[in-house]
Amino acid sequence: GWNPFYMGKSRSLSYIETKDEGGKQDPMKKRLLYVVNDPRYFVTHRLPLAHRVVEEGYEVHIALPFETAALPASKDLELITSNQIKAHNIPLSRSGTNPYNEIKTIIHLNRIIREIQPDVIHGITIKAVLYSGILSLNRKQTAAVFAIPGLGHVFIANGLKAKLIRFLASNWYRLVFRNSRAIAIFQNEFDSEYFVRNRYLKSEQIILNLYFSE
Repeated sequence: GWNPFYMGKSRSLSYIETKDEGGKQDPMKKRLLYVVNDPRYFVTHRLPLAHRVVEEGYEVHIALPFETAALPASKDLELITSNQIKAHNIPLSRSGTNPYNEIKTIIHLNRIIREIQPDVIHGITIKAVLYSGILSLNRKQTAAVFAIPGLGHVFIANGLKAKLIRFLASNWYRLVFRNSRAIAIFQNEFDSEYFVRNRYLKSEQIILNLYFSE
């Protein structure tokens, strides 16, 4: 059959519920949690697949920032939740590097994961992959799918700060992919070969998907 891999916060935190489901979890359904940093990116690149996951019988959740610097997110959130996807707000900044804020984001995301108890975690883009990846390490019953659309600025930029962040991200990737239940989706062979060459992961953990592009 079709493989959905291709494709929590507590009540006191900002939460959007689908109109049909009323925010209640069905214990009989498998649960998928997307983690992304931009509602617009999810709508344009992943929403049709997420809708298909819902049709396949999954209970689908998404953790993402409700407000972004680029565009007001309200219309995108409305599109997402109208597809029976439960949305959870997390303070995930695309480019922020303040340690306090990043730790706060990880704590928020951990609350969501503990509440939802997902069967599959699907992180999309660098921060979402690293943060959801580290939180999935000790979840023996949770599959982890990480979409890496590109190496990103951190692997291209020069300068002391960039080198430090690159060092941390590289070792973080190696830790994340120690998870035997983790796979990575790449959009091109150059990036996937870079990850294998630098021993971030094993070649058998890679899915090359040329359908999606930036």
